[in-house]
This record gives sequence, structure tokens and C-alpha cells, in this order.
Amino acid sequence: MGGRFTKGLILSLVLAFSIAISGCAGGKPIAAPSPSLVSPSGTTPMLPTLVPSPISSVTANIQLDELRALFDKAASTRKLSIRSEVQQSLIRPEQVRAYLQQDLEKENDPAQRESDQALYVLLDQINEGQDLSEITLDLLSGQVAGFYRDDTKELFVVANAGQVGELEKVTLIHEYVHALQDQNFGLKAMKDKAKEKGNGDQQRALQALYEGDATLAMSQYILQSMTPAQMQALMKQAGGIDSSKLQSAPWMLQVSMLFPYQQGANFVASLQKEGGWPAVDKAYAQPPVSTEQILHPSKYQAGEKPQDVPLPDLVSGLGADWTEVDDDVLGELEIMAYLSQYAGADVASRAAEGWGGDHYAVLRQKDGGYAVAILTKWDSPKDATEFFDAYPVYMKGAGRTTLVQDQPPRRLWISAKRGVVESIHDDEVLLVIAGDEATSQRIAAQFVGF
Repeated sequence: MGGRFTKGLILSLVLAFSIAISGCAGGKPIAAPSPSLVSPSGTTPMLPTLVPSPISSVTANIQLDELRALFDKAASTRKLSIRSEVQQSLIRPEQVRAYLQQDLEKENDPAQRESDQALYVLLDQINEGQDLSEITLDLLSGQVAGFYRDDTKELFVVANAGQVGELEKVTLIHEYVHALQDQNFGLKAMKDKAKEKGNGDQQRALQALYEGDATLAMSQYILQSMTPAQMQALMKQAGGIDSSKLQSAPWMLQVSMLFPYQQGANFVASLQKEGGWPAVDKAYAQPPVSTEQILHPSKYQAGEKPQDVPLPDLVSGLGADWTEVDDDVLGELEIMAYLSQYAGADVASRAAEGWGGDHYAVLRQKDGGYAVAILTKWDSPKDATEFFDAYPVYMKGAGRTTLVQDQPPRRLWISAKRGVVESIHDDEVLLVIAGDEATSQRIAAQFVGF
């Protein structure tokens, strides 16, 4: 899902966004374009066909001394030590899609990609005829401006005709901060550890820490070190970025891609406001464990952690022709994004705010049918009821099913290709979405109390 949806596919993208810098320029919103390619899972793909050009090459309009000065400025702005040299190279925009395609195929077998596709269909994010992998590749290709590879410790910048303009320089600042994070905090090991836990929401939270950190440092560099002429050139370059593919992408994908930069920067700014960059440094020793902590920094400060939400053995209750093909955690961010597509931002934000934990499983039948069961736990029965009552608003907005039962604690929607059960018990809400009513009812029956 979103930042997790391919379990290793590099997905983070930002085209142009505003972040309020606490304690900097009076909290003035800073437009900080940073198209960036990162690895939320800690996996860095191999590129045997990549033939980069050194940034110090005569084909680039930046000199080695200028580059080193730029990196020194990044280190001084972020207040991190440069512990080793980082190799820098330029790559061409046309190489990016092949790069992403290779990583997609390496990190996700066809079965995983198929289950991701089915999940997005079940959650009304795409239609059955759309290809999620192609949508993602189209979205990212041509928009990525830079990335840092933590396996080879290399920094790449995508530049047209070998030209390094203000946008590319800002990207270098951002990506060089990732190199400094890796050198000072062991970022790659942190990503690998988070990936092993198989919790997509926790991986998104860690990603928000290091992307928010780099974004805040980049924004402070823009404020403190760029001249008005340089800022004008930066905005001109940013204005030429085509955001149409982002705007037409599945809503949950858009939200998850922008989240680590926007909300991540706000989270890091809240830490910096309390204790400067040393407070941000300390967060790497105790990283956030949920997107809830990113969205609500006070919950991180209070040490409020998600609750474990175990699922029953759904396969045994369904029969031998069913298998579980994936399971993970959505988290407050993706539940909010899911609801907001058809229920609106205000309803979604209020409903998701009391999130306490969740767990979902994607199930596949031998004939190719899919289903998903999502068990959510809330901070209180009142919070559970708020989510329970917000979901019909979403379903009405989606308009793909008919409400045929509305007798709390259970609701049921059906259509020719869909059966949806919603049920509430105390501080938990269950959602089951399947290809027909009978299947959704059978799956819901496996949950005691619902």
C-alpha cells in the first residue's frame, strides 16, 4: 500500500510542496521542490546497465570545488559530520524508467504484484482494467531528480544534457543529507531492520523521519544560503515540472508518496523546535514506529505505540481453495487517505485520528477471486464508533454498492461484483471486502464477536 505497496520498490516522490519551518523565518511557508527517489524499505536496487557520468565531468556546468562547497554547506546546515567521501554521478532522465522497472521485478514476484493490484481494486483505488505497476512507473519516470544508494554509497542526480541547475543543486543538498544520515546513524541498517519486521506503517514512519530531516535541512539551506536570483531560478525550474501524472494517480498512492516530505518535515521541525538538531539526532536512536506518531508528534514524545492486532486463521475457515497472499498494517495515514477519497478530508481526518492499531490480510481463491479483511483497533469505543459511522459516508461517495443491511453492529453493502461487511465490537471495527456477499459473510464469521 502506498509507500509499502511493493515491499521494496522505490516509491517516494514529491513534485512541489510547502512546509512551515518552526522557528525559522517566523514559520513562513517555504516552497521547496524536491523530486526525490528513496528506498523506504532499505533496499537499494542494482543497475548493471547504468552508465553514469561523474558530476565533475566537463559535460556538467558545476566544478568540483563548487560541488564540495555545496556538500560542506549541506553538512553545516544539517550540523552533521562528513565522515567519508561520497561519489557523485549524473544519469540521464531516460534511464530512470528502466531503473525502476528492474527494481520492481527484482523486489516483487508476479504473485506479489498481482495481490497489490487486487488490493487497490478492492479498495476502490483503481479499476480492474488498470495496471498498478504501470501507473507507478509512469508516475515516477521522468519526475525523479536524485537518489542516494546506501549499498554503494553513491549519490546520483538526474540532469538533462548534463546541466546542473538550481533544482539539481537543491536535490544534491537533500540527497547528500541522506549520505550524512547513513554515515552518522547507520541509516541502511535501520531500514533493513524495519523491513524485516514486515510492518509497512512502521517503515513509512521511519521514512518520514529521514525524508523530513533532509527536507527540513534543504529548506533551511534555501532560506539561509540562496540568493533571490537563485530562488527565482529554482522556482522557474520547479514550475516546469509536469504534475499531471501525480494528480491522476490513485489517491492513496499520491498521499503516501508526499507524506514523508510534507508531514515528515513538520514532524522533524517539531523536534528541532524543542531541542535543535541534537533532538533530531536522538530520534534515530529511538525512531518513530507509526505514521500516527508522525501525524501527531506529541504521541511520539509521549511514547504512545500502536497496539498489536492479531488476525484469526482465515484460510482454515474458508477452505483449501483459499490462500493468504499478503498481510500488513495500514496505519492512520493510509486509513485516512482511503476514507478521504470519497468521504472528504474532514470526515477522514476525524475518523482516523483515534487509530490504535490494525492488521489486514489479502486472500486469494484458486479461481482468481480476491478478498481483504481489515481489523482496526481504536483508542476507545467512541473512536471506534466514529470510524464505524464515517465508513458509510465513504461507501455512499464511492457509489459502487448498495446498502442492504444497516443494523449496527453490522452493515452490509452488495453489488454484482462486491460484498462489503462492516462490523463493530467494543473498540474494534472489522471491514471485509470480497467479490460477492457470501464470501464476505464467510470471512466475517471467522472473527469472534463480530
